[in-house]
Amino acid sequence: MKALNNMKTSQWLKLLFVSTLLAMVTACKVTVSTDDDDEEHHDYVVLEVKLDGKQEVPMVMTDAWGWGEIKVDIEDNMVKGMIDTYDIDATAAHIHLGFAGENGGVAVALDMSSDKAGMWVVPDTMLSDEEIDMILDGGAYINVHTEAHPSGEIRGQILPYGVEIEPVNLSGMQEVPAVDTDASAHAWLTIDYDWQIVYLNVMTMGIDDATMAHVHEGFAGSNGSAAITLSQNPDNPDHWWAEFDFDDVDWDMFEMGGYYINVHTSTVGSGELRGQIALEDAHVLITELSGDQEVPAVTTDASGVAALTVYENADGTGEFVLNVMTDITDASSAHIHKAEAGANGDVVIGLLQDAVDLGMFNLTGTFTADQMMDLQNDMFYINVHSTTHAGGELRGQLITSDDDEMDDMPQ
Repeated sequence: MKALNNMKTSQWLKLLFVSTLLAMVTACKVTVSTDDDDEEHHDYVVLEVKLDGKQEVPMVMTDAWGWGEIKVDIEDNMVKGMIDTYDIDATAAHIHLGFAGENGGVAVALDMSSDKAGMWVVPDTMLSDEEIDMILDGGAYINVHTEAHPSGEIRGQILPYGVEIEPVNLSGMQEVPAVDTDASAHAWLTIDYDWQIVYLNVMTMGIDDATMAHVHEGFAGSNGSAAITLSQNPDNPDHWWAEFDFDDVDWDMFEMGGYYINVHTSTVGSGELRGQIALEDAHVLITELSGDQEVPAVTTDASGVAALTVYENADGTGEFVLNVMTDITDASSAHIHKAEAGANGDVVIGLLQDAVDLGMFNLTGTFTADQMMDLQNDMFYINVHSTTHAGGELRGQLITSDDDEMDDMPQ
């Protein structure tokens, strides 16, 4: 695949890089370093790379991660730098040319450091004008390979400070109502938080009848109107992309987790694949509700899904939106209870029942700091009661390991 298969992408990323660089200089952030020797000194543009499995194409589930800096000498067309990797037994590492959401060829082979375990060094390497332009445009990444994942276990896009990659998984389960499909998709958002500019790439798998794709406004478990229309790549129908800023969408809602990506097909016109966008401090937990999770287990044909969006505040509290969808016809109430899986516990928070569809519940509220800790420790579950099963007909544990960032919150 060509670099995002269109010139507009390269032009946008170049503008993104230049605007970010200018913003950093204006704000007196360190973006340029100077290397001095006996004869001359050069100014280097300093770029950042953060590596994880979610940036791999396709994504890789791994605890490994890495971080480093890359310096670009524009005068001499040279790159140098280093990265530190953790929880990984790597066999090789390279700089590849390719934008977020696509794979590309090797440009530079990194050397394993003999001084520090897990460190890889980018040797001083002369590159062509085109390769330097690709790196400065955001079109390069570091890929670390292992025996278990020879095509790459962790990856990090090389970007200016303040520009981040946010991954999103799309599935039929996240649709409202849920869609039973074997198809899936991954998305990557390249976000300049200072300038509030976003470039979105979506790669679908197992779909041959996609008709449209959008960014919609709405929290997990609810449907909303389309805000951004994605374009389909004419050379690769599995690739959809969009460029937008926060004149197009509401930044506060975006930060809170109030937007999602939806891929429509001729088979499922309302959307076959959906993925909630969760940036930085926003976390999305989706759990299936079933009778066999009740204590004791309940035999029922009913089913349901609970979708919780939590935005972590600086004081440890959390703003949340919870949507619960079931097909119980005689539902009477629903609550968040406190207890580990396999045990029953007291009611913590009661949910509001929909006036028309009695199987639907929702609530917008705030978790205390202690409740956020209970949530992180997997001590909350959703329980939906009915007239047939007053003690609870459907239950689902809120497991924070389903959201890696929340699971890694400091305790």
